[in-house]
Amino acid sequence: MEHTERAKPRGRQRALLNQGVVETPEVSTGSAPSPTATDALSISAQARMAIHWVFEHIEGKKAKEVDAPTPGAWGLLKMCRDDDQFRRVFYAQIWPKILPTRSDMDRMEGFEDDGRQVLKVIDRSLAKVVA
Repeated sequence: MEHTERAKPRGRQRALLNQGVVETPEVSTGSAPSPTATDALSISAQARMAIHWVFEHIEGKKAKEVDAPTPGAWGLLKMCRDDDQFRRVFYAQIWPKILPTRSDMDRMEGFEDDGRQVLKVIDRSLAKVVA
């Protein structure tokens, strides 16, 4: 029988939890089933969030351990701050991996609202008023 308990929220996760935006994840303390595709996607999303958080806080000195979204994000931030060579690796190899590719940007472009539809409606309405 598997035993689970609530993970202790940290930093931004705590703030989102207090606002009711996220739930406290359960942490397994026993054997767990193998991860599913959904688990892999959420892990990827968590990694992206952690990397982005590190990117936003490398230069500032105000971030504290309790502000980090995960313990790993805090450790990564400390490594980036303490080691100039690792910081270069972060910027050159880690950060680019979470940036959208050109094909991703092209796909997203189709979903962007540039106002064309609204302008067409306005043009048709003006044409009716003028006529």
